Amino acid sequence: LLKIKERDRQKGLPIFVNSIEMARRLAYIDKKKEEFLKKVWLSDFSRLSLVATRPSLEETTAGKITVVLYAKDMVPRIATGGRETVALRLPDYKFITDLITAFGKPIIGTSANVSGNEPIRSATDATEQWKNKKIKPALIIDDTEFMQNRTWATAKRFSPSTIIDITGPNPVILRSGIITKKELDNILYR
Repeated sequence: LLKIKERDRQKGLPIFVNSIEMARRLAYIDKKKEEFLKKVWLSDFSRLSLVATRPSLEETTAGKITVVLYAKDMVPRIATGGRETVALRLPDYKFITDLITAFGKPIIGTSANVSGNEPIRSATDATEQWKNKKIKPALIIDDTEFMQNRTWATAKRFSPSTIIDITGPNPVILRSGIITKKELDNILYR
């Protein structure tokens, strides 16, 4: 994966989970961190068990916030980049959450582009990006319909997740993304 993405090994890769319980298998999560995760990951709905009654995913923070926590020893080095921490995200994309549920294990999740390149907007873009590359993905899943039907579309549609380090006493935004500091403050302090 690192070779396909031409990504520096020291950057690590985020891991997608489908619950706080799954995150707990990978990272050290005390009560304070669990409360933070509930606010930023579960604030607007109770994940997949309430599919029929939850608000649309565009109205939630699911998939839009990646958290950095201290990693447990079982986390692969490829995910940590050799650090003591791991980046975890609860995705907002049903296909991915279904995949995680079917596997019963978390999966490595990263953007579908060569590191440093513009975000991929379609399977055609992905195919074009790797057309002349020696090492390329073995499989590209075309879900253009999903991408085109996102109501929060336009500029925000391809914004990266906001990365928040919660290893210390206070959360620290490491990368601003689709969720702004003001929006995060509204989530945390409402």
